[in-house]
This record gives sequence, structure tokens and C-alpha cells, in this order.
Amino acid sequence: MTGQILRCGYTVERIRADYGIDLLMHTYDEDGYVENGQVNFQLKATDSPSWIEDAQQLSVRVSRKDLDHWLIEPYPVILVVYLPKSEEAFWRHIQASDLMEEHQRHQTKITIHIPKTQRLDHEAIQLWRRLKAKINTEFFQILQHTQGPQFPRRPR
Repeated sequence: MTGQILRCGYTVERIRADYGIDLLMHTYDEDGYVENGQVNFQLKATDSPSWIEDAQQLSVRVSRKDLDHWLIEPYPVILVVYLPKSEEAFWRHIQASDLMEEHQRHQTKITIHIPKTQRLDHEAIQLWRRLKAKINTEFFQILQHTQGPQFPRRPR
């Protein structure tokens, strides 16, 4: 995963302590300037994936504590599951609206389904950058509204 992010021209920062986020992705604009914010990742690996719905969905259990944390994170949180035997990785954007229902359940473990079509690739990494950029734009609009039109510049 790190190699794919680096090939897109972005950087990766590993988080050493286990607080539910393992990796951060920092992105850069076409002039090489760092863009505001980051994309957060929770990484999991398994040699025995749990496929459901005729092997179209990967089923993954996560702690409710982690899900609670991820759902209120302002920048994107991406759950990535790596399958070493096939050298494939699949992903799920955690703040997707359909996970809010799971969040309401009172369980210590929550099951998240990852569509088989959501493979980690160049397009996925660019999508995550766009998700982050959308958040930056919305935040910038709030700052302009509260700080006035003289607010210095658009976020990168």
C-alpha cells in the first residue's frame, strides 16, 4: 500500500501507537505544495478472509471503540484489508452513511462489509484525495463565513 501511495506522488506517515489509525497519507498539489489535512488508514491483514454474498463482499470485524473514533474523525478514514496470499487489498470509506446504522448498535464488535470491487489501486488513492479536498473546501467556506472575505487563501 505504501508503494502505491508513493507512486502517486504522495507521502505516508506510520503511526507507532495503536489508537485505531495506523497510517496517514499526505497529498501535494501539482506545484509540489502540501495540501491541508490527511487521509487516515486502519490496516488489517488476514490469510483467511471471510467472504459473503457469493464472494462479492469481504466481512471484517472491528471494535466499536475504533468505529466510534473513526466516525467523528473530520478527515477520511479508510479501512484497508490486505490478503497476503493473493497480494490484494480492499478498502472501505468508514464515514460512509450506511455505517451510521451500525454505529447505533450496542455491540463491542461491529461487522463491516467491503465490496470486492473496491480494490486498492491508483483510482482509489485519487478518490481519497478528492474526499479530503471536499472537506477542505467545506472547511474553508466556514472559515470565510466566520472570518470574513479577507481570509487569506483557499486551502491546498
